[in-house]
Amino acid sequence: LMVVLHGRARYFEGVLGGGREFGRGAVLGESSFLTNQPAMYSVVALRRTSLACLPKLVVRSVAARYPKCLAHIGRTISRKMLH
Repeated sequence: LMVVLHGRARYFEGVLGGGREFGRGAVLGESSFLTNQPAMYSVVALRRTSLACLPKLVVRSVAARYPKCLAHIGRTISRKMLH
């Protein structure tokens, strides 16, 4: 799981072209985290971008202690699916 700390990037599904732009606070890799499947999209930085990479073990520990964390991840996936 990754969180954008600063910068801008764009994700693409399938062949490069189209996609959506995102920036600070965006969460990446949530679908892969929940399903244990490979990433469904590629990400390209549009300018210098920093990410916080959160290992699965850390995220699972946080989610066990703070269940609302998983609800937030679910909402993030839902919003991406609607766009």
